[in-house]
Amino acid sequence: MNYRLIALCDIEFSVPYAYRIVSANEQVQKSIQQNGVLEPIRVVKKEERFLLIDGFRRFRVAQKLGFSKFSTASVE
Repeated sequence: MNYRLIALCDIEFSVPYAYRIVSANEQVQKSIQQNGVLEPIRVVKKEERFLLIDGFRRFRVAQKLGFSKFSTASVE
């Protein structure tokens, strides 16, 4: 796995995973605000962008908090 910062605008998710995306969880939001991101989201490279495969709540919270980049683990 490769760890790096990726711009949120370069991350997308596919429709089959959309059911897993819920509104930003307050507990996750508080944790990120107090402690930062403790676990990176997981993505796979898809052409010039990245497909989100794990960390949907963290992704939504990051969007809500105005993050421009997020720590990711790329799964090859």
